Amino acid sequence: MSGYSAYEIKCIKNYWLGQTPQEDIDYSKVRYVIYDATYFHKDGCLLNLMNAIDHKIIAHTYVQNESFEESYDWFNNLKNHEVDPISRTE
Repeated sequence: MSGYSAYEIKCIKNYWLGQTPQEDIDYSKVRYVIYDATYFHKDGCLLNLMNAIDHKIIAHTYVQNESFEESYDWFNNLKNHEVDPISRTE
């Protein structure tokens, strides 16, 4: 539909995945979060955690799939950085 080849779409996707969004580093102020995962066919999965109040990305990581094994260390690291939300929405 876009007119781009599969190779061009993959290049565009990889370009944007390489652009790191600014993260809100002061996790202690974040009380409500939105968790979302975006799949890229067989190329992996982008995990995002967003502040539900201002919709800013506070953390993200790229993993092979959205599994407990793949995301446990990421969530544990966020917990170590004082991410302690009151509620979470998927």
